[in-house]
Amino acid sequence: IRVDNTGKEFEEFLRLAKKAGCYEAGIGFESGDQQSLDSIDKGITLEQSIKCMEIVKRVGMESAGFFIFGLPTDTEESLKKTMDFALKLNPDLAKVTIAMPFPGTRLFEQYEKEGRIKTRDWSKYNLHKIADVYEHPHLSSEILDKYKPVGEFDVPYTASWADVHRDLSAWLENEMQRQAFAELK
Repeated sequence: IRVDNTGKEFEEFLRLAKKAGCYEAGIGFESGDQQSLDSIDKGITLEQSIKCMEIVKRVGMESAGFFIFGLPTDTEESLKKTMDFALKLNPDLAKVTIAMPFPGTRLFEQYEKEGRIKTRDWSKYNLHKIADVYEHPHLSSEILDKYKPVGEFDVPYTASWADVHRDLSAWLENEMQRQAFAELK
């Protein structure tokens, strides 16, 4: 679902979809930082994301929120804003990927022009690691790797940190991931 499609017809569409058996809406929030959204010409606002989530909850559908770390203007601060925004939105499921300048995209063209593309070995292009592919304008691959444990799994955002702890107990057993999670809080 695009968050800028949240008029009265949208809510009616979701109600009909739910009645027909649809139980979950995938929503591309992308970022919790307006400057980051603007940097990719997403054409949405944080307020629209909030309104979209309110409608999905009001209809009673489950929600899967999708976020991207490493957008062109992202900084460590904007990554933290995105994490806080995801918690505020409180989707049933959140998925984070790393921005990847795939060939044929404006991002690829921009980074190639700036000399940021490191390889054309397409087997290295994935949504979880940038180190061998490109150099981000503001974030080191180490910083993005630091945030990677948060986005590597489908993380349920629930009503309280106690619920998060319970739901993620298996994930947090690994000492390195526990440290990364503690640093991000």
